[in-house]
This record gives sequence, structure tokens and C-alpha cells, in this order.
Amino acid sequence: MRRHRIRIDAKQPDECFWCHRVVLQRRGVNGKMVNYHKAQTNKHATESVEHQQGKQMLANYFKQKHYHVEIEQYLPQLKQRADMVLMSKQGQLTVIEYQCARISYAAVVRRTQCYQQANLHVHWILGGNYLRQLPYAFLKLSKNGLYAYFFHEEKVEKITYDAENKYVWRHQNICPRHLRRQIIRGLKYGKTPYRQIQSDLYQAGFNLNAIPDCCLPTVYLTPGPKIPYWYVLLQLWLTLSRGPQSLVVLEHVVTQMPWHKSAFITDTDWRRRCLMDVLQWWTA
Repeated sequence: MRRHRIRIDAKQPDECFWCHRVVLQRRGVNGKMVNYHKAQTNKHATESVEHQQGKQMLANYFKQKHYHVEIEQYLPQLKQRADMVLMSKQGQLTVIEYQCARISYAAVVRRTQCYQQANLHVHWILGGNYLRQLPYAFLKLSKNGLYAYFFHEEKVEKITYDAENKYVWRHQNICPRHLRRQIIRGLKYGKTPYRQIQSDLYQAGFNLNAIPDCCLPTVYLTPGPKIPYWYVLLQLWLTLSRGPQSLVVLEHVVTQMPWHKSAFITDTDWRRRCLMDVLQWWTA
């Protein structure tokens, strides 16, 4: 791992070749001219104290794991600065992005793809602010479900968003009686989206008041759709009520629905995962 060394580019004599910070000259004690980096300006002044302290603690954590750690490392080939770069004993580089503040999904995707195109492994580690929500943009998919990494209580913690996670069951209403009452009340007072859903279902010869019990979930399903799970189940049930359907047809049904986005999960993988959860629950 190369550290910040003063190597002046001939085309830009006032810029460090490695870290791209401004390089100035002054006369040293022995009378010779020496180069030095200009003190950091307010470029990163928007970083909160929590972010700065957390980044330093995170660096100490990885040093204890025997990684070589560089903080605020500028990557010339990507023309962007990583929060942290780790180098293992085997020489493998890993980029760590420590995120505390709110960030757009587009920004997460842009930075992630930039690292991946350079064949760099990247992990987003989230601060405590993201513990109180479902961090869709940062979710990854494994055999055990959806997960994200957090730096919590001075250690890196892998949190899985399954039926055990309180933010999954807080996000979903799985009491059939309450759901049915909510739907009937929404239809009675003409609330959206129930009025639009009822209008669409009338064209298919179906009345929302007659929603079957199997479309009112009683288990916690994988987070992902931006619409209630009962509507996803209802659309799948209407398709299956016409007879046996292939998995491709069922995937096409859920394709038309709005889904949350993740930088690490394609829409196809996410929909397929949720669809398999639904089918497994129904066939159980």
C-alpha cells in the first residue's frame, strides 16, 4: 500500500501525484527547499463528529484484525476518495464506505459500480442512524436472507432482515382481521389506493371486499415491494385462479409492481426471492 508521498506531477507542479492534495514549498532548517502538503481545507467539513470518530474507531477495529488501513485514500484510477482501504496479508484490497448521513440510491449505485468495475471489493458499513429503518439501498442477499453491515458498539455487526427482525415485522401488518377491516374501511371512505385497486379489479371481474383469506399474510415475508404484501398475494392468486402457471408467468406478474432498489441486488433476484417465499408459505 503506497502512502501519501510527495511526487509532483510535471503537468501540475502544485499537486501531489498520489493524493492530489495541493503541494507547497518552503525553506527547511538546512536551507534547502522542501515540499509539503497544504493543510486540509474545509472540503470535508460537512462530515459530522459522529462520522469522523466512527471512522477512526472503525480503522482501529480493522487494525486489530491485522489489516493495513488507509483512511481517506484517494484512488487516482477512479478519481474518487474512499473512506477506507484495507489490505490483507495476502495483498487483497477492500474498499470500506462508512455511511452515517442520508445518501441517495443513485449515489450508492454510482460509487459501488465504480469500485466493482475496477475489480475492487466494496462494503458499505452503516452508522447508528440506519438502525432505525430498512436500509434498502445497502442490502445484500445471501442464502439466509437479506442483510447489511453496521458499526455498532465498536464492532462490525451483520444484521439479517428476516422474520426475527423487528423492523421487518413493524413494516408489515400480518393480522388478517385487522387487514380486512382496513381494506373495507378504505373502500367505504374511498381512500387511495383502495379505490384505484377496486377499479382495476372490477375489470377482472373481482370485488376487493371478497379478498380470500390466503391473500392476507400471517407470516413475515421478505421486505422488498413498495406496496402491501396482501396486494402482491392477491395479484398472484388471481393469476393462479385461472389454472396452474409457470414460474416465469408468476415472475411477470410481480414485475409490474414497484420494488425497492438495492445496489447489490438486481430486480430479478429480489422479485424471485420474494416470490419463492410466498409460494413456500402457500404450499406449507
